[in-house]
Amino acid sequence: DRYSEEDETRARNGLWLERTDVGDLPDGLRTTVINMENGDVTEALPYNLQPSKPAFHVVMRGKYYEAHIPERGSDAEIIRQFALQKKQQKELQQWQVELRNEIFWKEMDK
Repeated sequence: DRYSEEDETRARNGLWLERTDVGDLPDGLRTTVINMENGDVTEALPYNLQPSKPAFHVVMRGKYYEAHIPERGSDAEIIRQFALQKKQQKELQQWQVELRNEIFWKEMDK
């Protein structure tokens, strides 16, 4: 695939994350993101999930929000976007299940 060979990111053109808790990132990537400024983009950062298949991450840090308890007023847009994203993910997953059930798959001899 042009952007990614990873199952987790292939469907999103190589994008791994949109919004996440920095604490959920792998250690090396977490440190990199914390030390970046908003809008910064890294060089290719190598990592290996499989020794025979080297890979890399290119990270762009968007807005960074310090951990806090969300407030309806100041965080309303973030909460709205998060809820919309979750709803879209759920709809996409349901659609994928429906398609898998509808599509006839035939394994071809190689």
